[in-house]
Amino acid sequence: MISRLISPTFRISFGLVGITLTLFMTAFLIGLFPNQERQELNARADFAEALALQLSAAASQYDVKVMRQTIDMVVGRNKELLSVGIRRNDGTLLLSSGDHDANWQAPEGGKSNARHIQVSLSDQNRVWGRIEMSFAPLASSKQFLGIPVSVGRFLLFVCCLGFAGYYFVLRRALRELDPGNVIPDRVQSAFNSLAEGVLILDDRGIILLANEALSSALAIPSQTLFGTNVSKLNWRQWNNGGRLTEHPWQLAIQSREDVTGARISFRDQTGSPHNFIVNATCIHGGENRISGVIVTFDDVTEIERKNIDLEAVVQKLQVSEEEISKQNRELQYLASHDPLTGCLNRRAFFEQFSVVLAEVERNHSMLICMMVDLDHFKSVNDTYGHAVGDRVIAGIAEVLHDASGIAGLVGRYGGEEFCVVLPNADAETGHAVAEAIRNAVLQHSSTWLGHPDRSVTASIGLAILSGQHCSAADIVDRADQALYEAKESGRNRVVFWEDLDNVAVNVAKAKSEPAQSDRAPLPAAGEAPPAARPELARADSHTQRLLATDPLTGLPSDVIFMDRLTQSITRAEWSDKTVALLNVSIDTVEEIASAYGEAVATDFVAIIASRFKSSLKRSDTIATLDGTKRIPSVCHLANGNFLVELSDLEETSTIVWIMKRLFESLATPITVKNEVLYASSNIGISLFPGDGHDAETLIRNASMARQYAQKQEGKDNYRFFSEEMNRNSRQQIGLEASIRQALDEDLFLLHYQPIVDIDSGRVEAMECLLRSRHPNFGGVPIGSLISVAEQRGLIIEIGEWVLRSAIHQAQSWLAKGIDVPLLSINLSAVQLNNRAAMERLLAILRRMAIPPSKLQFEVTETAILRDSDAAASSLADIRQLGVSIALDDFGTGQSSLGYLRRFQPDILKIDRCFIGEITTSHADETLVSAIVSMAQRLQIMVVAEGVETEKQVRKVTEIGCDAIQGFYFSRPMDPALAESWLIRHRDEDLIADLRNPEAFRQTA
Repeated sequence: MISRLISPTFRISFGLVGITLTLFMTAFLIGLFPNQERQELNARADFAEALALQLSAAASQYDVKVMRQTIDMVVGRNKELLSVGIRRNDGTLLLSSGDHDANWQAPEGGKSNARHIQVSLSDQNRVWGRIEMSFAPLASSKQFLGIPVSVGRFLLFVCCLGFAGYYFVLRRALRELDPGNVIPDRVQSAFNSLAEGVLILDDRGIILLANEALSSALAIPSQTLFGTNVSKLNWRQWNNGGRLTEHPWQLAIQSREDVTGARISFRDQTGSPHNFIVNATCIHGGENRISGVIVTFDDVTEIERKNIDLEAVVQKLQVSEEEISKQNRELQYLASHDPLTGCLNRRAFFEQFSVVLAEVERNHSMLICMMVDLDHFKSVNDTYGHAVGDRVIAGIAEVLHDASGIAGLVGRYGGEEFCVVLPNADAETGHAVAEAIRNAVLQHSSTWLGHPDRSVTASIGLAILSGQHCSAADIVDRADQALYEAKESGRNRVVFWEDLDNVAVNVAKAKSEPAQSDRAPLPAAGEAPPAARPELARADSHTQRLLATDPLTGLPSDVIFMDRLTQSITRAEWSDKTVALLNVSIDTVEEIASAYGEAVATDFVAIIASRFKSSLKRSDTIATLDGTKRIPSVCHLANGNFLVELSDLEETSTIVWIMKRLFESLATPITVKNEVLYASSNIGISLFPGDGHDAETLIRNASMARQYAQKQEGKDNYRFFSEEMNRNSRQQIGLEASIRQALDEDLFLLHYQPIVDIDSGRVEAMECLLRSRHPNFGGVPIGSLISVAEQRGLIIEIGEWVLRSAIHQAQSWLAKGIDVPLLSINLSAVQLNNRAAMERLLAILRRMAIPPSKLQFEVTETAILRDSDAAASSLADIRQLGVSIALDDFGTGQSSLGYLRRFQPDILKIDRCFIGEITTSHADETLVSAIVSMAQRLQIMVVAEGVETEKQVRKVTEIGCDAIQGFYFSRPMDPALAESWLIRHRDEDLIADLRNPEAFRQTA
């Protein structure tokens, strides 16, 4: 309705009225209008002089009655005259009419003004008094916006009457000149019957015809479209919604060729997008001249919307399927495992025990069942508390898992009692494993208890199944009877139940051991355990391999490595994480053995193993593994072949940096018996779950990938079993090389984005954002570059470059007289937690030539929580220099009042993920309100990041945020644009109107 009223006729009429009004205002300002105020003043002066003459005549005859009657009559008949008084020279008021004392104000300097006029009274050339007259304000003195009201009424009358006249005259004239009349009605009707939108334009892009299909799609009446320049409509780019700069019809006119299949978008008055596929065909006139263009619009908005909805539904289904699958895995795990220890619960244990038992009986092999119980565990809880008791329970469960191997079963039978099954194990193997468990409990218990002088012990009962049918419950009962005998005979010992003639034989008591008193539940650490029977202390070769390490390298044996890898796969399966297996071959081992002998080759491999262990234990390597404290497992197979297991990975990019760490550890020459040797290697990588679901498959696929790297790519190379991972890893390494080149060739630069105060509208700060001119970074998010830089240690050099560049820019602006706002610089977690890097940063701050109060460092929650002690120390040093601290991306990490109290930030920046839907999401609004309320109580300033719409501005203002940052005011600007932006706001002294931010928006 509004668009129909605001027609071309309306706009032209409005313009003519504006011209008329301008002419009248110009005449008024240069004095061509009669000055009504001057006329009124002259009239009042003449009136006062006449009254003075009459009163002077009456006064000369001392006729007071006439004088009184005169002034009463004058005041009564003249509404503008408020009061009249006759005053002697000594100030005595002789006569007055009206409320003269209230109305009369003596004019300054004795000179009359528009409201208060005084005229002298004289007698024979002697001034004896004066007449004082108080008038009402002049009617012409009433003004609106500096214009007298009378003039304003006149102008309003001219505007209204002139607009009506102009409108009706122009409407008739434009009807005759309407370009739509050029098109016959039958042609218009034919175009209206088309389903596609159609425009006919002249050579300037003026619309001559628009059919109903296009008018309906654009929500603009066809009458309004006639005579409009089509390029000035609200056309947008299809992909990102930006302003369209090259229109298909313009391209057709410029190239004199048809344009087909152009994809553009249109935003209607409600902001809703409409997507079109556009074809433009030139209309050729005489002399090879382009006289116009026919443009067709195929509206595919609904199709695109349905495609988007369909994709969203598919994605939701995929997410739901993955989430359901993950939850099912978690529920299955929780339903079958004890949550504290990860052991099988009793039901799941007996189910799996029955399967193992059936397999053993079918193969006519042997089986060991073991019952393990902690001695006097109640005293542990009573002495140290249940938290320590839980730690002891979890510790012994880990010992049992390590000892039972891959094929073994471990179940928590109840409380502090466990049941272990070792298939394919004989009596000696079972006893050796049991003794290893008992010794491990005694050795590690002081650590579990947190007390070096105290320890706990375990009693163990064993039962064997050898070629005789027996149920799972029966063999567990026999092991339990053996456990009972172990506890009764003094505890901290292993007792074996041997089922031979259904006679219980306590083998462990065959040769008596020193009895342990029941009154000593917690033997001191280091106290020797009871001696085992010599003939049962000998384990077979399998047990020795299980409990031993590789004698050459000191690394875990292959059996232990396989067990750890299997456990990692099981843990990753229900936690939805990734396990990586690296197969590393040292290709020069055989050459060294041939040239220098086996002894040199053996020492060579041992040194490489030592380097691997040292490299993988480095703190930055552990930090790279997503904050877990689990050191990667390494195993030496033979002839310089190693396996490396990386578990609990959340990002596969971590593998690339660990792999590069291994390559770097081999880069330095190795000296063995005065021989300088060099190592070359190849690495194959396989991943769970993508490349295999068990340890054997992962090892086999990693070996295949390593062999391919060795054959196809030569030495010192790597290969993922997955082709996609190969591409991703090479991209990561390529980004690292490009970052180094950008640092060497000064290809980085800073952009600046303002932070605006809500109350005053002034710029509080400019955040410094890293950008690059390197051609290889096109399309790569800056966050990915920073992630690579952090993983490779380049972020320290980049951070120092950012700080120096920001300081240099601030000095440049100050030298030009530009008031530099606070510069906010992002501080990486690596810089914050690396003391050497922090010392270099503090040295730069101490030497800079600008006040420290001009700088602010932004740190994230995850950065300060990675090493809270180091972060607290670094932030205290920074704050001591006078630099303020902002806590960035607040709300996305592990937020707590304790951290806020400890780190005491000056500013909290609420992450954009909470602002994006704050106007529609009650949960986001509640969270932001809680953060603001908490910050206000702690007297911390709050900045809302990612503000892009007016609704978001109103909402964060209502909630109580102090400042705003986002595209609503400006995108990040390069230094030149930021400088001109600051100069403009300095010179014009602009204060942002949050309802109309055009003055603050970037328009370059």
